[in-house]
Amino acid sequence: MKNLYRYTFVAFIFLFVSCAKDLDFFSVNGEKMLDFQLISPASNDSLAVNLGTPNESIDFNWKATTSGLGSDVIYTIQFDKIDGDFSNPLFSKESNKNGSSNIASLTHQELHDLATSITPNGAYAKVIWTVTANNGSPNIVAAQFKHTVLISTSSNGLSKSELTFPTNNSYMLIDGNKAAEEYIFTWGKSNATDANENVKYQVLIDEVDGDFSKPVFSIPSDNSGLDNKLTKTHEEWYQLFDKKEYSKGAFKWTVRASTASISVEYPSSVFCLETTDWILPIYIVGDAISDIEGSSGWLIDQAILLNGLSPKVNAGVINFRNDRNNAEFKFFPKISSWDNGIAATENLSYIGNCEKGSNGNFVYTGDNSANVVYVNMQGKMVTVTDEIYLIGGSTVADGNMDKAIPFTYIGENTYQVFSYITTDSWGYKFLPTRSWNGGWGLTEGTTDKITQNNPKDLKVSEDGFYRVTVNFSDGTTKTEKTDWGLIGSATSGGWDTDSDMTLLPLSDNEYKGTYTWKITTDLTSGKIKFRANDGWAVNFGDTDANGSLELGGSDIEVSEAGNYTIKLVLDPAGYTYSMVKNF
Repeated sequence: MKNLYRYTFVAFIFLFVSCAKDLDFFSVNGEKMLDFQLISPASNDSLAVNLGTPNESIDFNWKATTSGLGSDVIYTIQFDKIDGDFSNPLFSKESNKNGSSNIASLTHQELHDLATSITPNGAYAKVIWTVTANNGSPNIVAAQFKHTVLISTSSNGLSKSELTFPTNNSYMLIDGNKAAEEYIFTWGKSNATDANENVKYQVLIDEVDGDFSKPVFSIPSDNSGLDNKLTKTHEEWYQLFDKKEYSKGAFKWTVRASTASISVEYPSSVFCLETTDWILPIYIVGDAISDIEGSSGWLIDQAILLNGLSPKVNAGVINFRNDRNNAEFKFFPKISSWDNGIAATENLSYIGNCEKGSNGNFVYTGDNSANVVYVNMQGKMVTVTDEIYLIGGSTVADGNMDKAIPFTYIGENTYQVFSYITTDSWGYKFLPTRSWNGGWGLTEGTTDKITQNNPKDLKVSEDGFYRVTVNFSDGTTKTEKTDWGLIGSATSGGWDTDSDMTLLPLSDNEYKGTYTWKITTDLTSGKIKFRANDGWAVNFGDTDANGSLELGGSDIEVSEAGNYTIKLVLDPAGYTYSMVKNF
């Protein structure tokens, strides 16, 4: 029985060893490798070889294979003629990382030598390529499909250099205070292997995650592309980025150098853009503009200035007419140039007396009158209006458009209104029409700057009778509480001391909506005027002696001494006064 066990065990060992040999159990050198495929260059791709950068490389890559038990795989890339079978390849080399990588980098010189070995005098050579994988066993695996590529054989080449300014990860500040100063992009020269070929440069600027296939800007360098620099003023750079609606952000740039036969791109650099202090004027011109005289208002050298209030916001008060040709107008950044005009487009909102016309022009739709022109390209709005209104819960108008209180134009791009304003409710705003469209309020974080872009409510700190002004020369507003008095040689205080007047309520303790001040006093023959807050900054007189008051107008004559009841009415419909002799 023991012998039987001994023979059985020996027979088992013999069978095990025999099977292990069949399965290469004691060695991983013969383990199976999975099939794999080539990736790029894809079949029928073209490769441009540049002998100006002979040591730069082009990557060939493929999907990696694996051994059954994870043994190391060594790859070899092979090239052959279009009708070859790789039995005697024209060129072969191990892949990167001593053959372990699924990428093989071939230099331009290697590819050029390969191509010229097939067609020494031709422009291109067509070759096939494949990859073999070897894990140390006799079982070498090749890629499932071969790829065909077309390689240029031109001896022309173009070297690359480096970008020098702005440097990588630098800060590009485009400053409105340096509008006329130059900001210059520079780089090293590229050299052609053919000395008779001119090298031209194109500066490409793209968003930081772009690949320059569709750059934000593509600009020839100075001297029609021949110089290795690009010169622009701060203002020119600002206009360039602003046209694409960039005011800040991360960008990258490169240079594309080209000859008639080849082009190269320099290694890119990143810069961070910021623009500051860009408040630029614009000009208005066209048949609708009254102050441009003649049969046509399209005289660019007579275009009228609109003040810069903030970046991309301009305003002014302009005299308009509707009786010349089509009453059209347009805006331009320079008085002497038709370039870069602001066109009427579908993307703009039109508020008040304007609408979109033909050929990018605006059409004036109002009467012959002075209008506020407020060009807000930041908010994509253009406002032209001959009225502005005060509205708000703190005024008698509340939110009722029909009761909105009209301002009065007093010259020098300034409007004013007098109103009783309270601290209750939500405050007040200004409107260009009797609607909420395009309303002005305070700019966030300021106390006097108006804006149409996310405007904040204005408020007062105490109830009172206020003079509110809006100045479209600088885009400011002022709300000043006023108390009124009578002064002059006919009063007891002469020209030195006011006699205080009293604001009349509409009813018991209801002052919203009242505009009337009153005083009963003795006067001698002489002269009087009305003034606010015991000062001369805001005063009224009667220039034409017709009962209508003008800001800073002439003295009012008192011809006869006596006791008078005098009323000052600062109604938006018209500023008037009355004098009734009691005895």
